[in-house]
Amino acid sequence: MIKMFGVTKVFSGNIVALKDIDLHIRKGEFVFLVGPTGSGKTTLMRLIYKDIVPTKGQVYVDGENLQKLKNSHIPYFRRDIGVVFQDYKLIEDKTVFENVAFVLEVIGVPKRECESRVMEVLDRVKVAHRRYLYPHQLSGGEQQRVAIARAIVKQPSILLSDEPTGNLDPKTAWDIMEIFRDINIQGTTVLIATHNKTIVDAMKKRVVALKNGSIVSDLEEGLYGF
Repeated sequence: MIKMFGVTKVFSGNIVALKDIDLHIRKGEFVFLVGPTGSGKTTLMRLIYKDIVPTKGQVYVDGENLQKLKNSHIPYFRRDIGVVFQDYKLIEDKTVFENVAFVLEVIGVPKRECESRVMEVLDRVKVAHRRYLYPHQLSGGEQQRVAIARAIVKQPSILLSDEPTGNLDPKTAWDIMEIFRDINIQGTTVLIATHNKTIVDAMKKRVVALKNGSIVSDLEEGLYGF
């Protein structure tokens, strides 16, 4: 599903974010990406949805060589990838329902189907009763649930999440991880960057550890390690 061969990313100022990364994530896997701040986790995830391009090396997603992907095709490519950010990135002047529906409206999903799919995912993440509220009226955990709903409403085959529990209390963090676990069970490939050692150690999933831009360990059922 996701393959990286010899990937290096150098930002301006000669800042080496990733170096010589070789990584293969299989279809349907659940993978934690761990490591200290500045180790390259976010950069690696940005490469997967082509928010940035590597300085050297090749990135393949579902058989597509991203180096050869034309800019005009990037929006279509991203339809199959859901992204959940730590700071939610919800649209403040849209309701919960409108925030999620907007994703489908952009790609031209018919109104009736759009309404059905939005309500289905809002119910799935347990915020359907909040559908008429605005982001500022929600708790942090509720905003994260809406962000997840927005990411999965287009039924992506890959779900990426960067520090999804970073702003949440322990119980809410576990509730969010249960949602990710359920999404993965239904066949979606899930990659989560996190500092939450408790959750990583308890869930016993594959753990890829980064340090100074390099992969230092890759264990099928690993512990946090830092």
